Amino acid sequence: MKGRMLMMLTMLGGLGLPAGMQAQEVRPRITLGGRGLVSLNTELARWRGNQETELVNDFSDTDLLLRLDRKLYGVNRGQVMGTVLGFTFPDADSRLGQIYFDQAHVFWWSQGWEFLLGRTRLENFVLEFPTLRDDDLVDYAYVLNAFTDAPATEYHLYGNVARMTFFQRQARWMERIQLSNLAVTDSAGNLMDRFGVQMASVEIAYRLPEPVRFTGRIRKAGIRYDVQRVDDAGDALLHAITAGLDLNLTLDPLANWELRLQGSYTPGLDAYRSATLQQRRDLSRVRSFAGVVSLSFLRSPYQVPRLFFALTGAYRVYPDQNASRAKAVAGLFYQVGAGMDVGLQYEYEQVSGGLQGLLGFEQSHSLKLLLAFEYETMFNDYFMDRETILNLEHGYAP
Repeated sequence: MKGRMLMMLTMLGGLGLPAGMQAQEVRPRITLGGRGLVSLNTELARWRGNQETELVNDFSDTDLLLRLDRKLYGVNRGQVMGTVLGFTFPDADSRLGQIYFDQAHVFWWSQGWEFLLGRTRLENFVLEFPTLRDDDLVDYAYVLNAFTDAPATEYHLYGNVARMTFFQRQARWMERIQLSNLAVTDSAGNLMDRFGVQMASVEIAYRLPEPVRFTGRIRKAGIRYDVQRVDDAGDALLHAITAGLDLNLTLDPLANWELRLQGSYTPGLDAYRSATLQQRRDLSRVRSFAGVVSLSFLRSPYQVPRLFFALTGAYRVYPDQNASRAKAVAGLFYQVGAGMDVGLQYEYEQVSGGLQGLLGFEQSHSLKLLLAFEYETMFNDYFMDRETILNLEHGYAP
């Protein structure tokens, strides 16, 4: 009886203790970030002697990101686990509706590795190029999804993935393995319920971490291999090899010149060796070479980014079809305040005769006037972050 009374008194005493003397719940950290991106686009396209001009108020790639994560203790001390949910506004002609959920995944990372499972941006490139939107170079700088005829570039940029990344030597060496479930559409571009792994990828790269990115000439050098199993072509394998090099031409953090180079090759499928290009998916299934080069300048007085200029050129050739396409992009961006930018980007693209009927133009010009605002805020911030949440999406001044 005395033992029971003692136990009850102990429990009641525990309930009456101040909050600071009781066991504390580890509350999740909350990170809210995103980017408001609006551009006024003037576009001019020529084909078969005809000319078409349009003026578009474009708010695509405006996005909102929410991350909840928590630091682990005990045997998993020093590790972090969490989840991300995010959506973006797709292009008006993508037929994806008003909102597209491009981020819905969980992650788990430690100092030497990171695991991610769910929907996120595909790692189907080595370098990110400084264009206003990632789809500005989607046909040149990325390994394309061979399972879609839809006009939505989001089907080439996002997917459901299982990704494991390893870091060594102060995070300067990175190895990554990725299995991807890609968007599969029918010939009319309608999304089909197709599960499984459509793409497997391996990448190895040397890179300078962001805080020390001006301490060496090589900012990043990497090579990757991607393979897609094309089930409607007899389970044929579609291979792609991509290599990239990012150089600091100057090591001055106040006035930095940067050169990016990336090349890729796909041998294509044997069944498409002499085939005529009839569908959009054919562009990713035939043999092709692609190259992208970019020269950029970043002016950062007092190490605060202020003025950014980039000139980018891209070219892809389809030798078996005797076809090619080329694009040039010039952008000038100025930061008027913290996270607030104005800018101007000009694009010119030309395609050969073998592609004009498929793409619907011979030459195109585009001038985009930009106004953007990006932000990131945290609540219950009690541990260091691996990288900003904004890196989950494309940035025109990486």
